[in-house]
Amino acid sequence: MAYWKNAVLKEYREKHAGKLVVEKLMERTAELDAGDIYIHAQTHAVSFYEKFGFVAYGDTFLEANIEHISMIKKM
Repeated sequence: MAYWKNAVLKEYREKHAGKLVVEKLMERTAELDAGDIYIHAQTHAVSFYEKFGFVAYGDTFLEANIEHISMIKKM
């Protein structure tokens, strides 16, 4: 499953909203038996996604003029 264009409003970032979104994404992907999850993460957020088991691969690239890297979560 590919997951695109996720963002959490600044006022909710310290309230663990991003964590809830990723947990729900993983839960729903498992329910649908939709396979692995692929994302393009902003490079400053890599450590956030690594906490959920995502692994970075490939080279960094610009998307919307922001540095990103591809990541995968094996399900």
